Amino acid sequence: MPVAIRNAYDVLTPNALFVLAKTLSAALEPPERIAPSVWAAKNIVVPDGPLAGQLIDLEKTPYLKEILDFFSPDSPVNEVAVRKSAQSAFTTLMLAIVGFYIDCAPCNIMLIQPTDSALSEFNSGKLNSTIAASACLQKSPRRPRARAKGQQPISRNFRAVGCI
Repeated sequence: MPVAIRNAYDVLTPNALFVLAKTLSAALEPPERIAPSVWAAKNIVVPDGPLAGQLIDLEKTPYLKEILDFFSPDSPVNEVAVRKSAQSAFTTLMLAIVGFYIDCAPCNIMLIQPTDSALSEFNSGKLNSTIAASACLQKSPRRPRARAKGQQPISRNFRAVGCI
């Protein structure tokens, strides 16, 4: 005579319940938080200049660490103003911020350039190079829609993956 199963507890043994609960717990546990400066030092490859192709070394530009960490989702700072000189690695700082949010805290980001040509140059010369050189960012971009040859997208979409 067949036995009626009233619920999943009738089928699962105590060991199976433990394994299932442990697996679900591990899957739902939030990943460890990481500071943007720590993440950048491990993941961002400098796209151009004398250090092109190398991981960013924030020890050479220590003033960027604090600014970069202000952009953490955990930071109480919600507005950052910077007075800087030319050629002081702030484009690389922007790339690190964008990369951090792509990989670790997916959300909408707006990065503004002064002209369409500056945006196109930034996308093709800096952002695309950084994404191509940084392994953790290569998994994230969605394939861009087909465009006319040579035309750069003015917006980018990324999959919501990574750590929060």
